[in-house]
Amino acid sequence: MDGNPQIILFDVGSGAWKMDEYKQELWDKCNLGIPHLDIEANDAVILGYMVAQFIEQVCCMLFLFSILPNLSVCS
Repeated sequence: MDGNPQIILFDVGSGAWKMDEYKQELWDKCNLGIPHLDIEANDAVILGYMVAQFIEQVCCMLFLFSILPNLSVCS
């Protein structure tokens, strides 16, 4: 990436191994079925779960930082 962009990249391919688990959870909780061969829908499911996990981790880190403000995560 040229310059200094303020973005976060998610590698959807790295989460593909959990796709069946994600799709099963969508079916169990929402009765939402995703066709097996719909590549775009599968990628959207994987990305959605990856973003949700990322947000969960950020919230956890912010909570820990608010409890322990002197905690240095980077060192």
